[in-house]
Amino acid sequence: DIEKLIYDHKETILKQINNYFPKYNYIDGGYVYIFNQCYQIILKDVGEYKAVFHDNKIYVYHYEIQEVIETNLKKILYDYISKQIDYYLNNDFVCNTPIIEIKKLKSRWGACFLKQNKVSFNLVLVHLEKCLIDYVIIHELCHFIQPNHSKLFYQEIEKRMPDYKAKEERLKEIGI
Repeated sequence: DIEKLIYDHKETILKQINNYFPKYNYIDGGYVYIFNQCYQIILKDVGEYKAVFHDNKIYVYHYEIQEVIETNLKKILYDYISKQIDYYLNNDFVCNTPIIEIKKLKSRWGACFLKQNKVSFNLVLVHLEKCLIDYVIIHELCHFIQPNHSKLFYQEIEKRMPDYKAKEERLKEIGI
């Protein structure tokens, strides 16, 4: 059964493998993509839990490179999403400002929790182009208007982002 499943989906699987490109390598001399721009990681371990961005480099001052960088990435993504949500709420939506949460999600770009007035976004988004992040933001905000993935829901997205299907397709190609 497993072999048949793989064989039946061979083209899709090979496309995913061929399109895979790691967006980070958390080692000294490694890299991380932030909003689709590559930054080189330089370790300067002085026991200080911080990172400093300069040009296209990230200077990390603690040996726990991944933890330090991901702490910074959460703030960077939170700040961007918060700014964009404010913009969209002032221009395209009539709803209250939701609580914003940045987490590592295994299988979703984002999630909306209507009853808690909360939206959750995958930390992996920080590696992508801002236009793709904006699609996820609009997608989640539209759930406050239409809570399911009905035709009406996608009409709400299209009102705010007419080319949303291309962005949706690009996110499928990238995969989580």
